Amino acid sequence: MKNSIIPGKGGYGELVVSFHGTNIVTVSQNTIILHTGELNTATVIRKMNEVSRQYFLGYNVYRKDRKVMVTYKGRDLNFVNDCHVTLKRRNSFWDIWNENA
Repeated sequence: MKNSIIPGKGGYGELVVSFHGTNIVTVSQNTIILHTGELNTATVIRKMNEVSRQYFLGYNVYRKDRKVMVTYKGRDLNFVNDCHVTLKRRNSFWDIWNENA
């Protein structure tokens, strides 16, 4: 799994995690975008959860009744077309890390 931090707007970077050429996790100052693309597999779900744990993002992706779901801030959300979901975020480890970088 390749993690990279790329420059973003307003002096903040974005964390982009790619798997087989698909950006499966993109984290910016205000959002987390989870994207399975055509790789809607148990491996992609596991890798998304590894990123959440590694960077203290607070989400958990899982499969329920053949649908990809995510739990975030106490809510269960569906992925749109089993492909992607955008999560709103605030005051996280990422913000503190960027200030100290």
